Amino acid sequence: MMTLGSIKVGVTSVIGASFRNEVTPEGANTDITIDDPESALPAVFERSSSTKARPSCSTFHTERSPKGKALATKFPQFDVVLSSGGVEEPEFGNPQKIGKTLFVQVGHKGKFTGVVGFFPEESKDRVKFELIKLTPERFQDSPKMIDHMRLYQDLLKGSQLAEVEPPIKHSSGSKFVGSKVCRDCHTKAYEVWEKSDHAHAYDSLIKGRPELKDRWVSRIYDPECLSCHTTGWHPQDVLRYSTGFESKEKDTAAFAQRLRELPRSR
Repeated sequence: MMTLGSIKVGVTSVIGASFRNEVTPEGANTDITIDDPESALPAVFERSSSTKARPSCSTFHTERSPKGKALATKFPQFDVVLSSGGVEEPEFGNPQKIGKTLFVQVGHKGKFTGVVGFFPEESKDRVKFELIKLTPERFQDSPKMIDHMRLYQDLLKGSQLAEVEPPIKHSSGSKFVGSKVCRDCHTKAYEVWEKSDHAHAYDSLIKGRPELKDRWVSRIYDPECLSCHTTGWHPQDVLRYSTGFESKEKDTAAFAQRLRELPRSR
């Protein structure tokens, strides 16, 4: 509960079943108890009603937005439901109305933020939402956050997490062999790829975008970055497959060895 001027606002956070299982896996010995939203929320609304809080908001943590929509349908007392799931860049169809509840998303990977406005004097649409893209032209990096990022990347470098974390098996059983092997058969596709930014995805972790060169912090030891900027990772789960990218030094030698092992007859 918070007070903004003369208006009391009720805010609650809800964790979906799938995310709850990640936080407290079945059989794990934890001291955390997470109640089912459907049984816990009625008491929340009762407290909110007794304090005359308006509007009431919820943040719903799950991997899929339909779960958040189901929550908004079942509990129309919410004025706003913010879902952490859904698409990466929810620019279109956002926000949505579910009954009288405003259902909004800001995506993930920190590309967007949102602003909720409350207009008590208006007869309808008293709650409004605007999605705002976090562009470097509009929002400058904080020097303190750059220092935090530098410290974080140094910790990742020291732990070598991307290399020591046990890899997972790919369902196909295949190995990642590198772009030069792909070139042998996919010549035209390789020519297009070689001229694209995707061919320099790893380099961008070192240098960053040109406009960030004075404050860029290298991300080459960060699994969350490597999972999309290299090959051989599960990008959503941020897990490395066996034979997937580990480090530039290791992979240069490993790919050279795999090239020597590949059969040359077709």
